[in-house]
Amino acid sequence: MNRARLPRRYAPRNDELYMKFIFLFLLLFSFPALANNKTQCNLNDPASLLLRANQFIEQAEASFDLRSKSKLARNGLEKADRCLKIQKNNWSCLYAHAVLLGLELETRTLKIADDLQKMVLEFETVSQNAPHLDEGGAFNALGNVYLKAPVSLSLTGDIHQDLDKALVYALEAMQIAPENPRNLFLLGEVYYKRDEFEDAQKTFQKILSLPKSKSKPYKKQVKSYLKKVKKRLKKQKLG
Repeated sequence: MNRARLPRRYAPRNDELYMKFIFLFLLLFSFPALANNKTQCNLNDPASLLLRANQFIEQAEASFDLRSKSKLARNGLEKADRCLKIQKNNWSCLYAHAVLLGLELETRTLKIADDLQKMVLEFETVSQNAPHLDEGGAFNALGNVYLKAPVSLSLTGDIHQDLDKALVYALEAMQIAPENPRNLFLLGEVYYKRDEFEDAQKTFQKILSLPKSKSKPYKKQVKSYLKKVKKRLKKQKLG
């Protein structure tokens, strides 16, 4: 339904749409690229379906056109769905499905609560059954959700910002892969959001101490955070 035709009382407020967009945009940086080579897909082979779904993840992540991103994510979801129909407990396919669902959610602002809840449930299922998959990727994704979700329940259903949950999931991811820069970055962000600036500083500095190949994608963001942390620590000492 075209939002312009909705009665005013049913149309989301502009600030709610803005918050939804910001939340979903932030999640974009939480989902890892899992594959980069194209191949034909055997629709009866779970491994082939998984590979194709992962290729759609990378293509969707690289797209800044919302229509194109949505189409790529939906194509990937079809492959992940088929994989799960063949192998219900294929946790890699479920993980890919959750990532693709998150990418598809980034392209819309209406009716996201149910699918967001579904995505969280899928990541939770993966974290319980295959916690080491993608170096704790499910824990990382859950941490990002609870870190960056809006505070208001009305925007995203039952999912809202919960810094305690975000910290628990970030630490779970770190326990699995303590030198993964994605996990370190999440933990640093959680500490910063919780006003635990000394811990945030130590965590961000660990990223810069990693090999260049690992730290480079995060270097600019980490340095920006470290500047903000320094100012907040100085303010704490003065005040």
